[in-house]
Amino acid sequence: MTTHFHVLVESTAGELSAAMKALGANYSQQFNAKHERYGPLFRSRFTSKLIEAAAYFETASRYVHLNPLDAGVADLSDYVWSSWPAFIGAVPQPSWLNTAFTIAHFGSLEAYTRFVLAGSQAAA
Repeated sequence: MTTHFHVLVESTAGELSAAMKALGANYSQQFNAKHERYGPLFRSRFTSKLIEAAAYFETASRYVHLNPLDAGVADLSDYVWSSWPAFIGAVPQPSWLNTAFTIAHFGSLEAYTRFVLAGSQAAA
């Protein structure tokens, strides 16, 4: 996405604000150094939504993966800012990414892939 990003995270220690602050600061510093600029990149605090129901987890997971495709930004397998290629094994899984919970929730990678792709507006 060109103006925002989505992440689906589990905050077991309850320190989501500190983690998001660190993520934003680290990304901003690297981006600014690369593009010879300074200052903040993000206008406001992140927005978070508590996921308590399985159905909402499923919807959120599908949305995060399909957002770039449905917005016409990129194909799912080509979008370097997405975890989708790692989910499907097209690229190595980074150490920070845990796909096991999501795949186990759906029973298999094939079931999860079918679920995600069935929700695509771009594929319809």
